[in-house]
Amino acid sequence: MSEFHSSRITGRNVEAGEPAAAGHAEAQAVKPKSGLQERTLQLIFSRFAAQPFSQEQLEGKATAYCSGAELVYGLHLLRRAGIVQTISRGWGENYFALSMSEFLSLSQQQFEPEWETGGHPAARTRHVRLLKEGRHGISRTLLKTLSFIAKGGLSLTSKGKLQLRSLKRLAEIIPIQDEDVAGLQLQYAEQEHYPPSIAVLLDLALSFGLVQLHPKGWKISGPALARWLKLPEAQMDGLIMKELLTRYVPPRPFLQHAAAVLLLPSWKPGMWQSVDDLFRLLRKKGISPDASPQAGQGGQTGLPAEQLWLAAWLNLLCAFGWMELGYSSEHEGERAAGSAGYAGGAALLDCGDLAEFPEFLNLMNSPASSVPAALMFRWVRKPELADDHGEQGMLLLSGAEEGNRVCKAGNAYEIQPDGCLYAEPNYEILVPPDTPYTVRWELELCCEPVSEDVMTVYRLTRESVEAALHAGRTPEEIIVFFERAARSGLPDHVRLALRQWGSELGRVSFARVTLLRCADEAAAERISAAKLPAGIIQQIGPKDFIVREEEFDPISRELDKLGLAPLKAPAGAEGAEETGDYPRVFGDVPEPEAELEEGSDPWIYAGRLIKLMKPVKPIKPMKSMKPAKPVSPQPDEASVPDYEELFPGFHSIPGSWTRELKSYHASTVKLLFQQAMDWKAGIELRLADGTYSALPKWIKGGAQWRAAADLALGGDSSSCPAGRFTELSAEDIQGIRITLPERI
Repeated sequence: MSEFHSSRITGRNVEAGEPAAAGHAEAQAVKPKSGLQERTLQLIFSRFAAQPFSQEQLEGKATAYCSGAELVYGLHLLRRAGIVQTISRGWGENYFALSMSEFLSLSQQQFEPEWETGGHPAARTRHVRLLKEGRHGISRTLLKTLSFIAKGGLSLTSKGKLQLRSLKRLAEIIPIQDEDVAGLQLQYAEQEHYPPSIAVLLDLALSFGLVQLHPKGWKISGPALARWLKLPEAQMDGLIMKELLTRYVPPRPFLQHAAAVLLLPSWKPGMWQSVDDLFRLLRKKGISPDASPQAGQGGQTGLPAEQLWLAAWLNLLCAFGWMELGYSSEHEGERAAGSAGYAGGAALLDCGDLAEFPEFLNLMNSPASSVPAALMFRWVRKPELADDHGEQGMLLLSGAEEGNRVCKAGNAYEIQPDGCLYAEPNYEILVPPDTPYTVRWELELCCEPVSEDVMTVYRLTRESVEAALHAGRTPEEIIVFFERAARSGLPDHVRLALRQWGSELGRVSFARVTLLRCADEAAAERISAAKLPAGIIQQIGPKDFIVREEEFDPISRELDKLGLAPLKAPAGAEGAEETGDYPRVFGDVPEPEAELEEGSDPWIYAGRLIKLMKPVKPIKPMKSMKPAKPVSPQPDEASVPDYEELFPGFHSIPGSWTRELKSYHASTVKLLFQQAMDWKAGIELRLADGTYSALPKWIKGGAQWRAAADLALGGDSSSCPAGRFTELSAEDIQGIRITLPERI
């Protein structure tokens, strides 16, 4: 079994003479790179990937080479080292899991050296035929979706259902199609009302707290949006990829390993790789697909579900703008030579098998049944999942940024919104790829999109300026924005056109105000005589005033000082965000003081169930929004249980049972055998042909009892992973000892 060599397996060093923690006198400091930790971590990584597992499930992976007692003790050591998290599913039921960051780090550590030393066939990449190009980047697609919502585009009917025309309009502006997502067969709330492509975008927005579902429709969360848009695009992509890995990959270790291997540093953008190479790499490390029937929902392909899901996953990454797909006919000669490394010789994934993905087949000249080609992929823009990026992103989203700069561990990302685009005389706006999203956000409001490639092109029109005015912008604000953002400023005639359009469109407008009515003229006179801040109140009659809705709180405080506090707030007066104003994030906008609001949890949980999905009040709860067994990370204990907790009765047995390999009377051997089974511990046996480590399986009978155990064959588990099953009698056992993990 290969071992990890991770410097992260460390613990708190206990200096000589330092007292142990109270209640855990036998617990000692975690030794770096403990062999038991290494073995346990290897097993958890390979068998469970990043999926939660119970202690019973871990014990079920015990073999003659590593007993259940050793695995449980190793698990507690890993918990204390902070490598394994404790997860609660409620009802006092605890589970454990590697964090996604830890899992990805271990995946790179395990597979990167194997790929570099094993080499990879590069000759066939000269003859790869492109099947599908990457679409626009997912971060930009999410930006368009958020802008659409901010403009009031996703409102609900009186029955709480999304309007069909809103869905149609949103589908027209996003590049992701339903078929890009359908192959993953995701389950989510209100599946009958939200198409897969739109559901995925809303799910991602929910996961970062960017939107909330209100009774009247979807609304933007202003503080979270302001922080999100200050992230560089690379960080956005990395955070989105981490969400996909956490929640979109089914709870099957093989699929989680496959999704993680795709992110190996050696698989650089522009380099073609094959799905066959990915499967071959996994099998070299002993990671194979789970035993499962052939994919039944996938038509007539007869392919295992793992292969169909992986093709759908690559299709999604392509739709998100990260990847391109192709095929190579040079695999025909490799099939016979390379199939020996696969179980049954049937692991190669033919493009001809992908009948469920018509966009692949439509780009081929040959009929699907006659194409001896393997599916290929290459990164175009590879999301970066480095710990510093993820931590910086979460710092920004939690409001820990400083101005427009994020600094951590010597790395600095600075947003430079000034002078980043080009305003052309023909009213077109040319946007380079490194333009900050705070600028792109304003362009989505003020302009009409023309094209999107390496350089994005917008156009200023009378209609787009009108939309910006309706969203709360003034003509002067629009001009100031372009003067700052354009490298050479605005052409004179464009500036004049903006002022002309603004004067034509903004001369008459509706204003949302609140009527303040006094009970008598004496109260009105006191208000008129008071030196209130200018512009927040206007008298329109002997006893009546009008107050702008956003000024309701300030005027209420002033009236309270006059002893004229209003009885109650008017219905609907909840500030600017409820009025539908398009949030301001560009320029000298003060940092939001409010904490991030607690919004809806994400919808899609194909893999790890991290949070309880709560419906947004007062929407009626739906069964589909609540998983059967939600889980949530819980604070972990920093100590390892002592032997009496792990092995009840340990201090009551003779010490020789665990210390010495010696012969006993048949009745005592039976007691040792039974005790080892109760503790799920291993045993050491001296038989006629040698001494073995063993895992007891069963014991039955009275005085003439018989037992069974798996015997470890030497120190290598590769030839017989579980050990050799052997039945024993009392006469066969010449010596026995219970083997418990060494106290650490």
